[in-house]
Amino acid sequence: MSKKLTDCVGRVVTRAQGREDSRRSDRRKKRYAVYIRVSGSSQSEELQINAAKKWAEANGIPWNEIEKFNEHSLSANKVVMENRPELIRLLNAIKSGQINCVLVFTRCRVARNFFEYDEITDIFNAAKIDVFFTCTETPPYSRDKLIEGIYGIQIQSEGQNIKARLNDVHNMNPHQKFGYVNDNKQYSADERYQYKIKKAFEAASKVEGFKELLKIILSYKKEFKRKDVEDTWKLLRTPFYAGYYQKGLDYFQLEHVEPIIELELFQRVQIVLDLYEQRLIDTIIVSREQSYLTPVCGVCKKKMIHKNTRVGEAAFYKCEVHKKHRITTEEINQTLEAAFREVINSISEQELKYVCIRSINNALKEMRKKKEELGTQLLNVRMNFAMKFGLHNQKEKDLHLKSVNSLLSESEEISDQIVDLSNTQSIVNGLVKIVKEGLVAELQKEKLQLFIYFLIKEVVVFYDSIELEVFLAEFLGGEKHVQK
Repeated sequence: MSKKLTDCVGRVVTRAQGREDSRRSDRRKKRYAVYIRVSGSSQSEELQINAAKKWAEANGIPWNEIEKFNEHSLSANKVVMENRPELIRLLNAIKSGQINCVLVFTRCRVARNFFEYDEITDIFNAAKIDVFFTCTETPPYSRDKLIEGIYGIQIQSEGQNIKARLNDVHNMNPHQKFGYVNDNKQYSADERYQYKIKKAFEAASKVEGFKELLKIILSYKKEFKRKDVEDTWKLLRTPFYAGYYQKGLDYFQLEHVEPIIELELFQRVQIVLDLYEQRLIDTIIVSREQSYLTPVCGVCKKKMIHKNTRVGEAAFYKCEVHKKHRITTEEINQTLEAAFREVINSISEQELKYVCIRSINNALKEMRKKKEELGTQLLNVRMNFAMKFGLHNQKEKDLHLKSVNSLLSESEEISDQIVDLSNTQSIVNGLVKIVKEGLVAELQKEKLQLFIYFLIKEVVVFYDSIELEVFLAEFLGGEKHVQK
């Protein structure tokens, strides 16, 4: 080879080697990020920034080479990680390889929830990045999932304690409180509502039944211009109006609050509310309840519109075209539940047994066919391997064994399923009986809705009747059931 050609080849090799070295250098180069988060204006971003700057200076990293991710005034207790844009931007940068070293003040800046912290650390570890906490009192980051999991439990516990303390502070010093005037956290009774609030508590303490209590709550909901019944209920549950704060079973007097009622009156009202709370919840549900299936107007065949009502009355459906054509949700659901039981009890056991056995036989046929195909495939793999045995290296042999074992495992699994299905054939009679009795007697509301959805095709409402179209016509001898 000529000297000129040799020099040319040498330069090409040198350039190629240089590019490879450059790529390796780029892979080794640290790309730094600092994540900053404060929950509100009372916390200092500067504290976290200065700690990161000190760390960077001590490690010879120019501050302008560190990318900043600053979550201004965002609470990790209140906002899920998906709604924290700077955190998501950081995690995406880590996943794409743009960042491989993260600085953060403490663990609690990253998350306040154990499961979120666990998800974030999984991303850190999968990308094999370095994580440094710039607060000197914070233990260093560990790639050990158990260790960081323990820290995750700690930060969630701390977060819950902080949240509880903030709730306590808010309850003792609310920014606004209906019935009060807030003058620099000194609460005086608003004369416009003082007497009415007292009368509401007095009336609630004397009720003799749920209907009377509901009437009082609805009356004062309108009087106080509350959004809904729950707001009025919460008002009657609030010891602030007695000038107290409740923690567990204990009451603590609030010196900065002018009481509108006596504590003894508040406690008497709580006894009444405890007695009727579940009744109120049930009544609210009825006023907003929707039916299992949306009914159709029997005249125009359009879907009827659901309407909530005031608490104490039943929600209903009405036709937008035929305004007087309406039916309560309660009536529809009672009809559907009764029809469901009738449908189940009307199912022909003989037909059901026939369908079950036919389905089992079809499944057995498919499984046996699949097993035969696996047997043929396994035979071909073994024959091909045996014919070329001397040509295989160890890696190919290992792959072959892995393939054989996989086919054997799948074949054994199908064999077990064949045995199970064969045994099921012999107990179909018992299963049919159990299914019929169990569906009627054991289903809870949530599961009942699912079965009604699959059994009932449509609910058609006429002025004097409800017509149901069912899917199991082959077992019932007809398609429609009419309820008067």
